[in-house]
Amino acid sequence: MSGSEIICAVIINTLFCLSIRTLMMENKPLHFLRKPLENKKKVAWYWFPLVWCVICFASFWGSICFITLNGIMTREMIIVCISSTFLLKIVSDNVEF
Repeated sequence: MSGSEIICAVIINTLFCLSIRTLMMENKPLHFLRKPLENKKKVAWYWFPLVWCVICFASFWGSICFITLNGIMTREMIIVCISSTFLLKIVSDNVEF
């Protein structure tokens, strides 16, 4: 993959993760996945990349998105997922979910 393809993949992964988070917000279609965890004081670690933490989404949902669009390219996938994590952190610090 070239540099521009990696940048496009980072943007796509970031937008995909943000859209998953938006769909899991209250009164949205996928909120039922997140709702059972909202009343718990401690959430198990494996729920974070699946439904709880938008920054952690890049490790699970970002990998699924990348593999679906590009196939299995381990090195590029790691670069894209880590870059998406940084972008998701910046967005989540500046936008209220």
